[in-house]
Amino acid sequence: MTWGPDLWDRYSPVVEYVTKGTNELVDVYAKFIKEKAELEKEYAKTLRKLVVKYEPKKIKIKKNNEDEESTEYSSFRTFLAETGYQAGQHELLAEHLSKVVVKEIQNKSTEAQKKVKDNSKEAKKEKERIEDSYFNLEKAKLKYQKSFHDWKESDRDYQIADQDGTISRNEIMKMKIHTQAKLKLFEDSKAAYIEQLDKTNVEQREYFDCRLPGLVSSLQDVDRERIEFVRRVLERSVAGEKEMA
Repeated sequence: MTWGPDLWDRYSPVVEYVTKGTNELVDVYAKFIKEKAELEKEYAKTLRKLVVKYEPKKIKIKKNNEDEESTEYSSFRTFLAETGYQAGQHELLAEHLSKVVVKEIQNKSTEAQKKVKDNSKEAKKEKERIEDSYFNLEKAKLKYQKSFHDWKESDRDYQIADQDGTISRNEIMKMKIHTQAKLKLFEDSKAAYIEQLDKTNVEQREYFDCRLPGLVSSLQDVDRERIEFVRRVLERSVAGEKEMA
């Protein structure tokens, strides 16, 4: 599913979902890796203590006038040496997890959080832009409606005065000029309203068909990158442990 066309009207829940995922990079994965590193370190320490504890003394027997360690203890010493090597591998793994992998996850989380934050800022700007367009449209509409009523009222007064017969022609002429001015204001307001209506319709289509879906799709990209990143990190960690085996 492509989020933009399908979830354009669910921007806030999408932001919450993606933000939760970016926070989990640190709250879940980095925390897990850090705790695992501590366990690996502690396990390595325990292995080394075990090696020291069971380090056998050389038991030598005389054979052909040469000192030779018994086969039994020689094999055990080799096993202990291998155990010490394993401890070293666990120490290296612990260091890699704590100093490299955890830092990598933290950096990715910071990067993803910045992308979400920038996306939210852009979404806020786009919302303010379309709301300004709606406001300007409503303002133009009210001005248009007022100018229409003003013109009709002025024209009505002029028509009544013109047929009255008791009002001077000079006064009637003034009323006619005033009505014509009101008509001009009405026509200008009507043209401005139509222009703003066309502009708002274009901006509305761009907002709901392009800009908002684009922002939602960008959040999907952030989430996909996060999921892919987690997969790669976990696979590398597992591969590293397999190499130790």
